[in-house]
Amino acid sequence: ANVDLSNIHVIGASGGGYATLYNFMNSRHSIQSFSAWVPISDIEAWYYQSAGRKNKYAAHILAATSQGDSVLNVEEARKRSPMYMDTPVRRRSKSTLNIYTGIHDGYEGSVPISQSINFYNKVIKDYGASKKQLISAQEIIDLLSMRTYAEMPADFVGDRQVIFRRSYKNISLTIFEGNHEMLTDVALEKRAQYDEN
Repeated sequence: ANVDLSNIHVIGASGGGYATLYNFMNSRHSIQSFSAWVPISDIEAWYYQSAGRKNKYAAHILAATSQGDSVLNVEEARKRSPMYMDTPVRRRSKSTLNIYTGIHDGYEGSVPISQSINFYNKVIKDYGASKKQLISAQEIIDLLSMRTYAEMPADFVGDRQVIFRRSYKNISLTIFEGNHEMLTDVALEKRAQYDEN
């Protein structure tokens, strides 16, 4: 195919966000940017989150990982989870990873924001971040329980208020006023910025 191999971008939302994180961890290709919206990073955790919410995804996870019984195969779930994969720090040294999640997801959507926050913490720790640079347990509790943040930045993503934003090296996390969605215009605009640089 007529592909510019120096200008590859991976964008996805929800299951596509999961595929984006999976590609970040596993693709052998040199990829300029990854944009994961409301992604799933930990299938084991998502099984329990889905079972607790009594949604259809718990059964889907069992069907994909178990031997036909009703017991989660934890080993299989973890094997398929970006959260438990080795971060390819050297291979991704020239790539950016932008993670976006709506603050109300998990309440008004199927993927709690902890899936994005925990993956961000995992990756930046693998990149060498100190404990102080990680999103703290108290910050996570506050975001999950209050669905807002006391020190919101005066910033927007598209027309949505940014609730919380962190970055470390080439990795960023943006939590915005929204639920289980991708702001398509923002995702494409962000990709276009790489063409200009």
